[in-house]
Amino acid sequence: MKPFTRDPFSLMTFHRVLITVATLASLFYAGWELFRNNGHDPAGALIRASIALVLALGLGLYLWWIKGKK
Repeated sequence: MKPFTRDPFSLMTFHRVLITVATLASLFYAGWELFRNNGHDPAGALIRASIALVLALGLGLYLWWIKGKK
């Protein structure tokens, strides 16, 4: 019988990868909102970018919190 080894493709590993991708996507969207705006709706773009940055911060904190979980 094989000794117990940690599976690198566990559900928690997949969850961490998914949260990391969501954080990066939020950061990308915030930058896209700020830099693609051609002066049509600067206030709206700033609000949407701010919301995306808050979401990225929350996801990053959650990722840091689950770092020690198995």
